[in-house]
Amino acid sequence: MDNKTILYHGTNNAESIIKEGFRIGKDVQEESNYLGDNFVEGVYLSKTREPFEEGGQLEDVFDVLEVTVSVEKILKTDIKGIRELYKKFKINEFDEEGPVKLTAYLKNEGYEGLELEDEIVIFDPEKVHLK
Repeated sequence: MDNKTILYHGTNNAESIIKEGFRIGKDVQEESNYLGDNFVEGVYLSKTREPFEEGGQLEDVFDVLEVTVSVEKILKTDIKGIRELYKKFKINEFDEEGPVKLTAYLKNEGYEGLELEDEIVIFDPEKVHLK
């Protein structure tokens, strides 16, 4: 992916991200008010600001950070493709560790992220850079 492409990360913890950088893991999930689907573990980004605008899916987000990413291999898929990956790797869709397991399998296959419609997830937070 072109490292000049601007992506967006909505958060209510902007100060922490600016100070410490992006983080992933259970402790970060517990701090987050995001209740969407988490298919893999990583930094969730949007291709547009639209989800964070008034009337958008995530309009209760206080801050939207502009970022770039430095990755080369992203798997493009859809919801059906995610389900097929869970089956391929024999991950139970109700397994709390499912996103972590799928991320490990995808990383093992050389992927650095996942593109799902208007959302991109980058597995390694060090590859997400504030603009």
